[in-house]
Amino acid sequence: MSHRNELDQVIDRIFKSTQETDASRTLKEIKSNNEYIMNTQLRKLVELHDTSFRQKCVVPMASLYERYSEQLVRDEDLQRCAELVDRDIRIIETAIELIKQSKK
Repeated sequence: MSHRNELDQVIDRIFKSTQETDASRTLKEIKSNNEYIMNTQLRKLVELHDTSFRQKCVVPMASLYERYSEQLVRDEDLQRCAELVDRDIRIIETAIELIKQSKK
């Protein structure tokens, strides 16, 4: 029983020790590096990725949209105009048919 109690005391002293060791210094360095990576480098990387994504994808897509949306509006106007011309031709054809039938 005394060996177990003695072992518990040694382990307790190790865990509660405030004396700095190579292992504790390495652990602090790892923790500090992790905080730097997460708080500084990762944020910079995300910002860099966001900026790169915007420049490579969003800006060109917006430019294409602006360029071709005007063309699309013009095409829609052309389509509308063609529909009106088609309607007018049908009216004229119907009128001609009615005139031909009334002459018979």
